[in-house]
Amino acid sequence: LSPSSAASDVYKRQLRYLEEYIKAGIDSVKVEGRMKSHLYASTISKVYSEALSYYKEHGHFLSEKLIEWEEELGKFTHRSYAPVNLIEKAKADTIFDEREHDSDINYVMVGRVIEANLNDSIVIEVRNAFNEGDTIEFLPYQGRAITYQTNLIKNMHGETIKRTKPTTLVKLPFIENIQVSNVIRMERA
Repeated sequence: LSPSSAASDVYKRQLRYLEEYIKAGIDSVKVEGRMKSHLYASTISKVYSEALSYYKEHGHFLSEKLIEWEEELGKFTHRSYAPVNLIEKAKADTIFDEREHDSDINYVMVGRVIEANLNDSIVIEVRNAFNEGDTIEFLPYQGRAITYQTNLIKNMHGETIKRTKPTTLVKLPFIENIQVSNVIRMERA
């Protein structure tokens, strides 16, 4: 495996080991996140929460959802790991010391929802700029990402703008099922 495929592969493999962990009496799994992006932490938390809820209801992970969860885990960058570390103690030759970057990963966090005003608007804290006409994805706490084309963006004064700027607040028309703190991502061009 290349370092980048090993990186995304480790979470996919760990997802497949969850049933064994549960049966062995392990009731928590540490997922690094303190030094990671909000997109990273929110994606891992969302996928593992959905998987564990599915297991609680069905008693297994045998589902098409497993493929969907694995696809989600491949949409963010993270440092590399050796998959063997899931079942054996890490050794010097299985730990990589790389920064979090991968040119094969095409998603970037563009912001997070800080207000959701029913039938009016949502307010977004922008982290990475996006343009009118761009397609963005909201990550709900449960279920698939909600895709939205940004045909109307307003600043906080109500003026229509064509491009957002990092560290600003912007408004979009209200979108059904969007909640405060949902993370927003966009595929890189």
